[in-house]
Formats: sequence, structure tokens, C-alpha cells
Amino acid sequence: MEKVEFEFEFKNEHGLHARPAGELVKEVKENLTSDVTIEVPELNKTAKADKLFTLMGLGVKKGENVKVIVEGENAAEDAEKLKIFLTEKFAPESEAPVRILDEEDGDMQEGVKISEEDSNIQENVELL
Repeated sequence: MEKVEFEFEFKNEHGLHARPAGELVKEVKENLTSDVTIEVPELNKTAKADKLFTLMGLGVKKGENVKVIVEGENAAEDAEKLKIFLTEKFAPESEAPVRILDEEDGDMQEGVKISEEDSNIQENVELL
């Protein structure tokens, strides 16, 4: 059995409250096969990431770091999926990655957030 640990800083405005905690639980239950534990070292608190109320009980606020522990046969792969999920879901909108439509081939390309003043291409942007 593999074990992967990494740190993550919650950058969203309200931290790990009900809605984001619910999204995390759903991601863990539906898309990962490994056990995931979230630890807040400064508060000496730990929660399984598939348990909504224990996650909310961690009280993680904006700017706080947590340790994410992923254990299982596919821990490395699941840890990478989880890093992507956490980064996309818990980054402020102004820093969120976006996909930009390449009009030549119709594919969405990773990009950076554009100014809302640029109305010519704003309609071709899709927030992740």
C-alpha cells in the first residue's frame, strides 16, 4: 500500500465550510480509490475526507495550511488528482485557471484569466 503526503493552503474566501467540504467529500467518494485524511497540524485536528461533518469540524480558514494524506494502492495517482481538484476548487476566482477557446481548431486551451474589458474574446473563456 502506498502513502503520499502533501501540504495545501486554502486560498478561497471562506476556507473549508459546508459547500466546499461537500464538494471535497463528493470528489473523494466518487473519483478516488484511496483513503484521504486531512490534518490541521497547528490545531492537532484530523478528519477523513469522506466524512462531511468531521471535515467541517476542522475549521479550516482562508490562508491555513493542511496536510493531505493519501493511502491506498493508487495513492500516487489519487494524490495528483486531488492536488488538481483542490487547486481548482479552492483558489480565488481571480487566480483560478481558465480554458480559452482556440477558434482555429475549436479546442479549449489552458490559459490565464483575461480582463472583462476585452469583450471580443470574453465569450470564448470558460472558468474551470
